[in-house]
Amino acid sequence: MIKHVVRAALSLAAVLTAGSSIADPAVPPADTQPAVWVSREILFSYSGITTHYSCETLRDKIKALVLVLGARRSGLHADEASCAQPRLFAGVQLRMATLQPAGQAAAAPPSSPVVAHWKAVDTDQFPGLLDVPDCELAVQVKRQILPAFATRNVQELQDPVCPPGRLPTRRPALRLEVLVPVDGA
Repeated sequence: MIKHVVRAALSLAAVLTAGSSIADPAVPPADTQPAVWVSREILFSYSGITTHYSCETLRDKIKALVLVLGARRSGLHADEASCAQPRLFAGVQLRMATLQPAGQAAAAPPSSPVVAHWKAVDTDQFPGLLDVPDCELAVQVKRQILPAFATRNVQELQDPVCPPGRLPTRRPALRLEVLVPVDGA
């Protein structure tokens, strides 16, 4: 368990210090569009057969994942929910803002538009973010949390990578494009 807590903490530290991956902030990406920040509240409920998490580890992993997926760093809250000990069922209460294309978002109240672009995200690029035992977590994040983000080109998690009820042989990876602000705000 200590190993998982250390890995989650290192992953979160790497995400928090990574910043934007845009090579030159003075040159905006060619594929830009207006977007607005939309407030989201999600009660993420994890139920695992092969992997159990402490409340702190689950909270830290979920926080690191949503930051990688483009959640706004300011105002992000991830609190433990339904937690006691490492067990089959644990949860995280998320309060965050995600970007949605302007005109498609039901923002209440509407936020000021920002310039955004589509960014490829591959969780394999963040060591320790998702490890071999995190297969069930990756599947559940995809089902419960990804719908809060503007995404496209989401690749499926294949059964050989995440076999039901068995520990996988390699680590899972979420690969997709997410809408992020050009200025990294």
